[in-house]
Amino acid sequence: MYYTEYLPRLNSISVVLDVPKGFFIDVSTKIILKDPHQLSIQSSQTILDFKLPLPITKFSITNLALQNQVLSFKLVLPSIKPDDSSVSTFMNQLDQKWSCNDLKKTPKSNNNHTFQFVCANCETPLIRSEMYTFKDMPSEYWYEMMDFWHCHKPESDHDHSHDKDYKGVLVPHDDHTVIIGTYYLLQKSNSNITDNVTCAKCGCILGEMIQDNVLKILKWKISLVYADQQERFDSKLFMYNSIIDKINSSATRRFKFKLDNAWKYLWVMNLGVKATLNGDTLVNALKVAFTDKIQEKDEDSYELVDIPYSEIVGSFINDLSSMHSKLPQSINCLTMGPTNFQISLISP
Repeated sequence: MYYTEYLPRLNSISVVLDVPKGFFIDVSTKIILKDPHQLSIQSSQTILDFKLPLPITKFSITNLALQNQVLSFKLVLPSIKPDDSSVSTFMNQLDQKWSCNDLKKTPKSNNNHTFQFVCANCETPLIRSEMYTFKDMPSEYWYEMMDFWHCHKPESDHDHSHDKDYKGVLVPHDDHTVIIGTYYLLQKSNSNITDNVTCAKCGCILGEMIQDNVLKILKWKISLVYADQQERFDSKLFMYNSIIDKINSSATRRFKFKLDNAWKYLWVMNLGVKATLNGDTLVNALKVAFTDKIQEKDEDSYELVDIPYSEIVGSFINDLSSMHSKLPQSINCLTMGPTNFQISLISP
C-alpha cells in the first residue's frame, strides 16, 4: 500500500509506502522518474512503482526514513508558480455536480443548452431543458446565514421585524422553474412524476413532497442525458457537498451526525487535497479524521449535520472505513489526548 499527497505550501510531495520484509536501502538503491506521473524505487531486492498526484520533471529527496517495513520521504519540487490552494480558492472554484455552471458543459441548440433528466431506473424523460429555467440554490444552509445577517444587522430607528421562517429551501415560483440544490431538484409540478414523487412509468421512488406541495427529486434517483453521454450522481456526493456547504456557511470543520441512534464525529483536516492512494488519483478530496466517541466537553465543538437518509449515512460510513483500510497503517490513525481518530479521505 502507498499514499502520496501534494503539499502546496511546502511545494513538495509526501510519500509513504509499505515495503516487503527484508527491503533495505543501500548505495545501489535508486529513486527515478519513469514518466512525469510515475516514480520508481529500484533496489537490488525489488522494484516499487507508484503514481504521483501531479506531473513533475525534477525533484530532490528529503526526510528519507525506513522503519518497520514503511518507507517515507518527501519530494521537494523546484521553484514553480505558486499553487493557489487556499481554502477560499478551493471553495470558489468547486462546481457542484449538475449545478447551473456544471450544466454549461452540455451542447447548445439555438443558444440554449440541451439536456434532459431521466428516471435512473427506466430512463423515462422527466425534465427537458428547453421547457424550464434552471436556478441554483444559493447554499444548502442559506437560511442560517440569513439568521446571522439579521441578528447582526446594525441598529437603526426603523422597525426591523423580520419573518425568519425560512424553512431551509427556496421553492420555485412557477411551473417552469427548476431550483437545483446540492443533492436534489425542486419543481412545482411534473406530469411525468406522481403526487407520491414516483416515476409515472415504472413507479420508482424519486424523492418526496415538501412544503407548498413542491416536488423534491433526489439526484441519485435520476440520470443526466446529453449528446451521447449519460451521467449518474453518486450518492456519496450528497455527503461531500453537504460538508462543503456547511464549512462555507458556518466556518467550522468539526461535524457530527447520527446513524442508528449512534453519533459519528468527523473532523475535516484538509480541503482540496491532491493525492494518490494505491494507484487511484484523488483531486479536491477532503482529508478527515473520524471517530465514534469523543470527550463530553468537546461535544459542543461539533456542528450537527442533519442527514434525513439513513441509507446514505450508512454508505458514507462504509466508504470512510474502506478508504481508511487502504491507507498505510503508519498514517491511518491519529490520537489526540484520550480520543482516537481514524484517518480517511472523501473524494468527489
